[in-house]
Amino acid sequence: GTYLAAVKLFSAGAATSENKGVVYAVITPEKNIIKDLNSASDVVGFKAGRTGWTATSNVSSPNNLFDGSTSTRINCNQIGNVVTVNMGGVHTASALEFTGYPVKNIQVEYSTDGPTWASAGTVADSELVFTGNNANSQGYTYIGFTELFEASNLRLTFNCPNSSSSRRRVTEFNVYELDGTDPAVYTVAGADNTFTGAITHH
Repeated sequence: GTYLAAVKLFSAGAATSENKGVVYAVITPEKNIIKDLNSASDVVGFKAGRTGWTATSNVSSPNNLFDGSTSTRINCNQIGNVVTVNMGGVHTASALEFTGYPVKNIQVEYSTDGPTWASAGTVADSELVFTGNNANSQGYTYIGFTELFEASNLRLTFNCPNSSSSRRRVTEFNVYELDGTDPAVYTVAGADNTFTGAITHH
């Protein structure tokens, strides 16, 4: 639904005027389903196939993220990088992977139709895992989710905080996925064994 709330806004370092009429602020609630990862082994799922994936961005050559080569890249800004990924079909996402130098303050939004977006949250530094030795080395940045979500499009807003422009680079992007949002049960049994059970949603 839509709500109106009375708010009082303050300005820091900006000129304001009290006689310019009414100002409306649109506030979008953020649903945070970011998982607190301790290591790369906490990531679940399988890498999705990226055939036909495309991207738009405020940085150059975003489709380099899907070409399977760490020799090509996108050169990022320190703040405010936005990449919108069209995966060409619905995937059930469990985690994300950036290859390259560290990325931080990652906001994840997702959509199943393109125009309508939902938030998965903004990743705190303590919640992601970077496998490089330090900020000046390359590695993998992993982001996990406490809930699976279905998406055909992802919108990623992130920072590349390294002070050196030559180390503000992302070379590949992957989505880890599972077969569906319902839990799966796997069993190995002999011909004379019967496996029975039920899945209960909590």
